[in-house]
Amino acid sequence: MAKKTKLKLGFPGHFKQVAVSLPAGDPVPWEFDADLKVVGKRVPRVDGPDKVSGKARYTFDLRLPGMLHAAVLRCPHPHARLRRIDTSKAKAHPEVRAVLVMEEKEYRFAGAEVAAVAATTLAAARQALGLIEVQYEKLPFVTDPDLARRPGAPKVRTEGNVEVSLETRRGSVETAFREADAVVELTIRTPVALHTCLEGHGSLARWEGDLLTVWDSTQAVFDVRDSLARALKHPPENVRIIKDHAGGGFGSKLQMWSQTPIAARLAKLAGAPVRLLLSRHEDFLCTGNRHSSVQTLKLGASRDGTFKAISWRAYGTGGIEGGAETSRAVDGLYRFPNLEVHEENVYTHAGPACPMRAPGHVQGVVALEAAIDTLSEKLGLDPLEVRLKNDPSEIRKAELSVGAERIGWSRRGPSGSNPGARKRGLGVAGTTWDGSGLPGPEVEVSIGAGGEVTATCGTQDIGTGTRTILAQVVAEELGISAAEVTVRLGDSYFPYSILSGGSLTAASVTPAARAAAAKARASLLRFASKELGDKLEDLECSDHQIRVRGSNRSLSWEHMAQDTPSGRLSFKAERQGNFAGFEPAAAGCQFAEVEVDTDTGEVRVVKVVAVHDSGRILNPLLWESQVNGGVIQGISFALLEQRVIDHRYGTVLNADMETYKVLGALEVPEIEIIPFPVAAGFNNTQVIGIGEPAIIPTAAAVANAVANALGVRIGELPITPDRVLGALESHAKGRR
Repeated sequence: MAKKTKLKLGFPGHFKQVAVSLPAGDPVPWEFDADLKVVGKRVPRVDGPDKVSGKARYTFDLRLPGMLHAAVLRCPHPHARLRRIDTSKAKAHPEVRAVLVMEEKEYRFAGAEVAAVAATTLAAARQALGLIEVQYEKLPFVTDPDLARRPGAPKVRTEGNVEVSLETRRGSVETAFREADAVVELTIRTPVALHTCLEGHGSLARWEGDLLTVWDSTQAVFDVRDSLARALKHPPENVRIIKDHAGGGFGSKLQMWSQTPIAARLAKLAGAPVRLLLSRHEDFLCTGNRHSSVQTLKLGASRDGTFKAISWRAYGTGGIEGGAETSRAVDGLYRFPNLEVHEENVYTHAGPACPMRAPGHVQGVVALEAAIDTLSEKLGLDPLEVRLKNDPSEIRKAELSVGAERIGWSRRGPSGSNPGARKRGLGVAGTTWDGSGLPGPEVEVSIGAGGEVTATCGTQDIGTGTRTILAQVVAEELGISAAEVTVRLGDSYFPYSILSGGSLTAASVTPAARAAAAKARASLLRFASKELGDKLEDLECSDHQIRVRGSNRSLSWEHMAQDTPSGRLSFKAERQGNFAGFEPAAAGCQFAEVEVDTDTGEVRVVKVVAVHDSGRILNPLLWESQVNGGVIQGISFALLEQRVIDHRYGTVLNADMETYKVLGALEVPEIEIIPFPVAAGFNNTQVIGIGEPAIIPTAAAVANAVANALGVRIGELPITPDRVLGALESHAKGRR
């Protein structure tokens, strides 16, 4: 039965009492200003020692007795049809144990899987690939999205290359533009970007009778289990997916990629475990990307900066997959009474897109915030004041004020006004993301015969610190330290959990952990009350004991666990649905200061100030790490990252870590992170995810800072030296 209570929700200066109905069995959320002993503290990662010592095992570290190594033959053409394949010589290789030919006979990007080999060594497997004889029929292709939109372009899909992905209207855009005091229109291009995870994609598969176990590099243990079961037409209960540690994913590991069923099929054919690890080159070709975008925005406002209307027309390519949407964040960030959106997926013969940290939002905010700065300049208004005027979020408006003071926004001059060759500029951008969590995940908390505490959940820790925050939540509820909780994750044989994406993990899993720990605590108290003869209100739970307040009498958890037939106390809880709250979307903003050398075109980010809220911060150390990572990725996207395709041949030119550039340690600026306190409600830990919000505004703030420094807008990312110099030259010619 639901429990009714009132919670103090909001943020300093804006608190209110909100009546909520808590889900049955859920503990009452901790008070906003409660001084908790473990939660909210800077607890080091509980798996940190294992990671720095090498004890932590990743998929790439695993080896099984009798394990074979697999390699994949990939189509070298962007579009081709298989005419003939002969694997006899590969099968005859003395070290080859299995050969698999893919069912697909038409390949739509360079890198598509054609066949695979399992052999006793990786060198032998790769050698055997060279023995496979293949005849392809080359087919017309198109990898340039602008060309793919033209009539008569080679078709990627039978339905055509262009698909409307989003179309919406509100109010009368045309009338509002006519009535506006100022209207601007600009086009912003962003490139295809790659995930570049520290750990690549890989799978190790083993059959034991009908039981298939796969150690997989994934962000979605249960989703991969179900996808693999469908692909193999095998009962999901006979498929086990294990992911102990992960070296990042950023969305590229939210789905099952081909290496997983290939490893499983080869293992079945060979009668031995098979490990298939993708090279960095394969990773870059085949395991997803952030889609490109070409966004044309028209924005109108009244003389005081109040937005009247926005028109958003955009297209982008995710290769052979869709997902090209950029306007999702527009209503959450600013008020637009009149709005028109038309977005298109453009299909090309290139590797598939997939979610990448805040999909669509990063690209969209770059264009939206550029349009706001451009309009502000036309009106002669401070772009920060324009944002404050049109922002519906009281939280973000407060955050903007904090960030402006910390970056020294008052120093910002008119665009291009800095004298000398090295010019400084300031930029700002906002963010929003709903990470309030989902129901469904389960956590089991058990107390063993020795009094040891274990929390078990099938969720995966993809490097964000999920083990640590689960340990903290359970420890807080039971009155022990986080180090005294063993957390077991990443196994589809454990209690169910959702994928780690969309900034959902912390807000979805920690409420279940707290509910399970609360059940354990309540059971221990009841047991002790009966055993000791004291009232529940006179008992307290801490240090692996139930104590009677004001006396030296106590009962150990060890004693209570041993008193059960199994010698173990176990309590499971499921994450329930959200209840009422203050604001489900994490707000935030970032300010960037840059220096641009107008002689060389080099852009250097000097400082980023990041102000974010995400409900209750369970561990400031881990939270700051997430914000740091988002900022670094955002700067990298703004200045360096782009997949390059030679459109004449349809092949990727920089599918490696040498030529695909990402931000290095020496290029990381000062990053000042400011947590903004918000009592959010919605779940019993009041957590809202921070993973996506941390990257959304960074590239936009950097791009706006560059425009402020130069007095010229660079209309295409990444903002490379050649583009800076080209824009300055064009601007100079236009002024003559």
